[in-house]
Amino acid sequence: ATFTFTGLHPGSDYDLTASACTTAPVVGQLCATNVSMASFTTNETTPVTSFSRAISVSPTPKSIVVTLSPPALLNRSGVITHYTLAYKSPDTLVDMLETFSITSSVSQDEEQNITLSNLQEFQNYTIVISACTVIGCSTSTGTIMRQTLQAA
Repeated sequence: ATFTFTGLHPGSDYDLTASACTTAPVVGQLCATNVSMASFTTNETTPVTSFSRAISVSPTPKSIVVTLSPPALLNRSGVITHYTLAYKSPDTLVDMLETFSITSSVSQDEEQNITLSNLQEFQNYTIVISACTVIGCSTSTGTIMRQTLQAA
């Protein structure tokens, strides 16, 4: 027999247990004692969302620090391997793209602090954030705006 399971989440681990049962007229339901079990992982896909929360600060006139909370577990669609941040200032009209890997010392379940440096001082920046698995990056991106500090 073939069975189809629906409602499974991408990039998730599952354990399947199956046993054969029958109904006997005198004793009721009888089930086999040798139960088969299988473990499997569904294929990863691109994340549904980029992050659950993002905070940005500008500690210096030439940098912005973005703190990202990872997407909710059901929205990750696998293991988040890295984030991409595309950013630009309206005055420079140049798109910059940086990729930040999740290091082995930081779990994908922890907040990530990402520093954008060598920026123009006292400029507004639009930052577009994507979370990525080995399959690809989220198409539902998050956007934040932050202004760098003015030099003293």
